[in-house]
Amino acid sequence: MSSALPRVELRTSYSPPRIALYAVGATAAWILSVSIGAALEVDAGVAKIALIVHTISLVAAFGAVLLVDWVVTCG
Repeated sequence: MSSALPRVELRTSYSPPRIALYAVGATAAWILSVSIGAALEVDAGVAKIALIVHTISLVAAFGAVLLVDWVVTCG
């Protein structure tokens, strides 16, 4: 199947130390976010606004994925 898009070479090999560094960084970021979230107490109005913004962001991101998939497969 031919495509109008140029072929992109993907990097398929990463060094084990780099993978370990990424894993430790992601784990540290997760622990930090959970700790901050557990320590903070916000007003109900702020929590509601944050939930709405989060939901809209998820819907927009899912829509972007569907759009890219449609463009790649049908366009």
